[in-house]
Amino acid sequence: MANRQSELGQREAALASATEAVEHYSALAEIHPDTFLPNLAGTLNNLANRQSELGLREAALFSSKEAVQLLSPYFIKWPEAYKSWMGIMLGNYLRYCEAADQEPDVELVLPIIEKLNELDQE
Repeated sequence: MANRQSELGQREAALASATEAVEHYSALAEIHPDTFLPNLAGTLNNLANRQSELGLREAALFSSKEAVQLLSPYFIKWPEAYKSWMGIMLGNYLRYCEAADQEPDVELVLPIIEKLNELDQE
């Protein structure tokens, strides 16, 4: 819903919808983490996009980093399953780092980049 609202120019409503989705997936992930943490990561990535649209650079960076952190173990374990998601989330995280004039977390990013390079070489 947040994506559609954003497409319609309803930025504040999109942010509210994305925030609500994060709250719901957070609750679900507490009960069944392996089932819902990847979806929570995707929802956090969406939240970061909505925050960025409103110029909330620090918030977008925080949400984006959290998304990458949550998805990273799943991507490392099942890279083919999460390659496209991780590529998008990592790209967003790096853009939000640049927009906020922050250095990326090398310890977080390096293993992901190495795994993505491995996949590209296969």
